[in-house]
Amino acid sequence: MSQDSETKILSQTFKAFKPELGGQVIDGQEPLFTVKPESVEEVSAIVELAYTKGLALVIAGSRTAMCMGNVVNRPFAVLDTANLNSIVEYVPEDLTITVEAGMTLATLQFTLAEYGQYLPINPPPSDEISVGGMLVTGVAGTWRGQLPSARDLILGATTVKGDGTVVRSGGRVVKNVTGYDLHRLHAGSLGSFGVVAETTFKVLPLPVSSAMLRIVPASIAAGVSLGKSLLNKGFPIRSVVLTSPAVSGLMLSKEEFILFVDIGGSDIAVRQTITAISALSEYPVDSTVITIGQQLRSIFEGDNRIVVRVGVPQQYIAEIMSQMIEMNIAVFANIAAGQISGECFSSDSTGSEELADQLASLREIVKMYHGYLMIENASVELRSKIDPSGASKLSVVDELRRKFDPAQIINPGRIGDSK
Repeated sequence: MSQDSETKILSQTFKAFKPELGGQVIDGQEPLFTVKPESVEEVSAIVELAYTKGLALVIAGSRTAMCMGNVVNRPFAVLDTANLNSIVEYVPEDLTITVEAGMTLATLQFTLAEYGQYLPINPPPSDEISVGGMLVTGVAGTWRGQLPSARDLILGATTVKGDGTVVRSGGRVVKNVTGYDLHRLHAGSLGSFGVVAETTFKVLPLPVSSAMLRIVPASIAAGVSLGKSLLNKGFPIRSVVLTSPAVSGLMLSKEEFILFVDIGGSDIAVRQTITAISALSEYPVDSTVITIGQQLRSIFEGDNRIVVRVGVPQQYIAEIMSQMIEMNIAVFANIAAGQISGECFSSDSTGSEELADQLASLREIVKMYHGYLMIENASVELRSKIDPSGASKLSVVDELRRKFDPAQIINPGRIGDSK
């Protein structure tokens, strides 16, 4: 029997869920078929059936991070969460909202804005990221450090284990969140511990006013020093970002280093902060468009790019940023969070042995500074040569996988040792 015939027979097993043969190529493989559940119950039934058939499932939402994590290591079908896009419960007075995981962050923010609220998260590349994807990728935007992360704001979740069992953890109001925070395990897990179907978040009041300031420091060290000083003043600052010459160039600026300060709060607080920063800075302070924030989020967007994120204590930002620039990496630093994001420029865009060795060396350097290096986007070739997360040898990850996904059918190979 041909492989096509076997695939058609297997897809017919899922006919109740209207499977579509094929789909978008992921990690160099075309899916056997794609299913789009419309409820938690359907997700559970699909996963249970896949478990009995030994079929691997790759979970896809808005598909903004499909080149993240290790390469999927066997044939698979896709479970697409696009139809899981409803609001389950929203209680504005409690500052909590429960939504299905396929909803985009843009839709969520639009809903919250009608009540003067928002989820204070701005992950790359844009608000088109799905809520579930935002949680399981753990990608952090420029607000991270000054504002909470998705892991900090999640109050509860409904997830589906690798055998189809539905798990509910946490609660839908802040005071009811008790017991083990199982839902937080999914933050940054790349979906390795099950399918996230619903999430409950704590939300915050939307700032009345906002502003973006632009300062041109003389050097990396001067920019980092000024940024740290401003963060320590207690101003209503949402982020302080320092761009390298290459990133400044991508933003069509002639200056080498630029410090962007994102402010949000009441009208008077924003005005007073602008005045105070102008007085404190030894460099000229200019107002610029608030959309600079979105430009920074999406500056490394695209499947054919090699994007890394480094995290180090604040006191080492300038040194590590300088080393990354010397390695021909276009970078910008989120000073509050101690995170440096960058795009590697390689003569071999698919990822050469030389680049893999270079990133491995950088990872070892960063470890000496008590930090980490993540490869957030890269080709199949590069991700086959170097572990994107550095977590493949962590026994605790494998043990958790076995607990939540005993047959390791959910996103097999993405993180840990899923052989």
